[in-house]
Amino acid sequence: MLLDSLKKSDMLLLENQLPFFILVELFLKARIIIPPERDERLSFIRLTHHFFKSKAYLEGIDELMGKICSSEIEHFVHFIRICHLPQTLPPKGKLRTVSIPSATLLHQTGVKVQVRSTKNLYDIRFENGALEIPRFRIRGSTESVFRNLVAFEQCRFHANYISDYLFVMDCLIDTPKDVELLVDNGILEMAKVKLPDNQGVVTLINNPVPVTDVSGKDFYFDGVCDALIAHCNIPWHKWKATLKQDYFSTPWAVLSFIAACLLLILTLIQTVCSLISL
Repeated sequence: MLLDSLKKSDMLLLENQLPFFILVELFLKARIIIPPERDERLSFIRLTHHFFKSKAYLEGIDELMGKICSSEIEHFVHFIRICHLPQTLPPKGKLRTVSIPSATLLHQTGVKVQVRSTKNLYDIRFENGALEIPRFRIRGSTESVFRNLVAFEQCRFHANYISDYLFVMDCLIDTPKDVELLVDNGILEMAKVKLPDNQGVVTLINNPVPVTDVSGKDFYFDGVCDALIAHCNIPWHKWKATLKQDYFSTPWAVLSFIAACLLLILTLIQTVCSLISL
């Protein structure tokens, strides 16, 4: 199992890639028996998908395999990027700032951070005060997979969709407390292998995309980032969140707050009555 994992990791390194068409031709020459109703070239694409499925975040996209043409694939890393992209890329906009609040800071301003039920790993949305993020399972291969995807994307394409997604995650995960918050809300999930502690997860997420490599003019998640910053810039949101988290977090806290308010009101009434009697 360990040897198989190491082989897959090596095959996902950008410097180890072979042209996909050569691999297809070798597959055809192997004369593997395939049911007549299946196309041989499509079968190799399905085989590639199955081989990297669990390691490269390719779950839940089986129906996409019939829409991919082998002649359009350069190599394995390119194939994985094709599988990760949505069929229609969202519009790009201008990233106005690189100081997006972390998950903990967002929580302190009343943003509800919750898991989004979708097969698309990159479908991050912020609506009605709720930041919805698809579940992201941290594996031993996570850093290697995304580091090679980002390197290939930035040197080959103008559409840096994966890089922009990782930049957003990088901003959200700034400290171990952010990791803890996202784990508690079901967004981050740890695979059943030996993984680093929360600080190690922060480093793992922060490594693949340096801030200097993100294009501020053509950014795919500008709408989400702008909405989050606008939310945090309204003082009332933070005051309301503080009141709720500090004074209304438990029934006892609510009772204590109500009792304090009643005591303050009674004291005020007593003071007013004393002044009137004078």
